Amino acid sequence: MPGPEYSTHAKTSEIDNKNELQDKNRSSVEIQSNAIHNGAQEEHDEKHSRNIKVYLSTDSIAFFLLGMLVGLPCTTITAAAKAMFTGVTGAYGLCAFVTAAITSFATPLFAHLIPYTLKTVILVVAGVASFGICTLGSNVAGPVVGTMLGGATYAFGSNTYLAVAASFPQFTVVSFSSGCGFSVVFGPALYIALMKPLDQSWKKVFWTCMALPIGMCPVWWIMLSSERRKEAERVRGLAMDRRDSPSGDSTESNSTKSEFKSTTPLQVEKSCPGGFGKDRSRLGLFFKIILPRYVVPLLLCTTSAITTMLGLSPTLQDLRSFKGSPHGDLQFEICYLAYGFGQFLFSTLSMRFKLTFIWGWAIMQIAIVVIGVIQLFSPFLKYYPAWVVFLFLVGGGVGGGVTNTNYKIADDFRRQGEPEEVRSFAMSYGGLGNFGGDALGGSLAILVEVLATKYLKKHVH
Repeated sequence: MPGPEYSTHAKTSEIDNKNELQDKNRSSVEIQSNAIHNGAQEEHDEKHSRNIKVYLSTDSIAFFLLGMLVGLPCTTITAAAKAMFTGVTGAYGLCAFVTAAITSFATPLFAHLIPYTLKTVILVVAGVASFGICTLGSNVAGPVVGTMLGGATYAFGSNTYLAVAASFPQFTVVSFSSGCGFSVVFGPALYIALMKPLDQSWKKVFWTCMALPIGMCPVWWIMLSSERRKEAERVRGLAMDRRDSPSGDSTESNSTKSEFKSTTPLQVEKSCPGGFGKDRSRLGLFFKIILPRYVVPLLLCTTSAITTMLGLSPTLQDLRSFKGSPHGDLQFEICYLAYGFGQFLFSTLSMRFKLTFIWGWAIMQIAIVVIGVIQLFSPFLKYYPAWVVFLFLVGGGVGGGVTNTNYKIADDFRRQGEPEEVRSFAMSYGGLGNFGGDALGGSLAILVEVLATKYLKKHVH
């Protein structure tokens, strides 16, 4: 027979076990309650995002400014493409967009190794350097290297901040895309505005613009929510844990067997069975899902647009195809400004009216480039203002395509309940179709310019 001490100890142990079981049950109920609450909150946030007021929040404005600032080096340099690359403007496309496409593909594969704060510093330094390097020397070496750096900066910045947006409300994706679209307006407008007071010297304009990328620092450290920035770093750290773990799963993931759908960016994911590991690789996800569903249609959309903007437009200018056009490089600069304004306007309208059938944007742009080719051989748009309106629509197709693609990636992966690590990776590839299309379009633009200059005659008005 056990003694009184043993009996007392057994009862105490039984009580402790019951208390521990109650604590576990309470914790499980709290987790499920939080999941339900977060799910309801996300549904509320999604409905609230339809209200234009959310786009005036501090986070939304911050992402808009980040999109504008990462794009400014590339878009401002683009406005000077006709002056820097006389004769073959499409060469600019190869310099900027091939580099951007390579950067856009490679960055998400290793970007989780670099803290976001360090990435912001890198972007500021690269943006300043891209303007400065373009002005070095008397030949094209400086412009080529500076242009390549500007394209890489744009792509690296897009990858970085789209990944960060996975830890913020979903409307920030649209705000960032709209900011990128606005950079295509603000860059050329600033370039044109500064040319006259700076003696028509594009180098002096670039020296003046070197201060612009520094604006990313206060936006990142002051305007963006510090809590959500820390959450983005936590997600990046989770990716690091998975990478370093021998089994491919993070310690955090193995600490519990419970599984529930992630519902808010700030929720700590105790179980991420859908994350990256031995059964799911980043490259596998890219080639099986991201590439065919999101990258290819946007690539076709952007390729058509860049072929028109950097190939057909300067070629028609050289062939003197329009009546009432301004003289010199101003003709190209106004066209690019109209292109940029269309991109910004359609991107901004996508905040309110989302058309996420990405192939529709691609088909529209292909039809537009066919019209542009017809204009090359049999001009029917006789007056320059008509061509400016045409390029406005070309830019609008790009703005709508890019913004809706970015939004669709974020929305699809969120609805599938993917963990933040996966959503962040997928969203960082939102710009690949854009930059890849820029590179391919730049190549086709060179082909158009060379063949047209060789075989087509100038028009006499």
